[in-house]
Amino acid sequence: MMIENVIKVQDRILSKSDVSFIRLLIQTEPTCSRWRLSREISTHWDWRNSSCQLKDLAEEKEATTAYISSPKYA
Repeated sequence: MMIENVIKVQDRILSKSDVSFIRLLIQTEPTCSRWRLSREISTHWDWRNSSCQLKDLAEEKEATTAYISSPKYA
């Protein structure tokens, strides 16, 4: 069975509510830096690496933002 519209970021499969949260952040903070978006998302999800530091999603933001922002994943 093929699952469409799946976004996977650093081994986390994003749910529709995850995507909605990211969309809301982007809409409310359109000038927010990738680093700050990464911090906001990781803090909200309490998403940490093996050293208990918040994960850094900044380098993946550009790749996922275009997809998340498109109505295709609504």
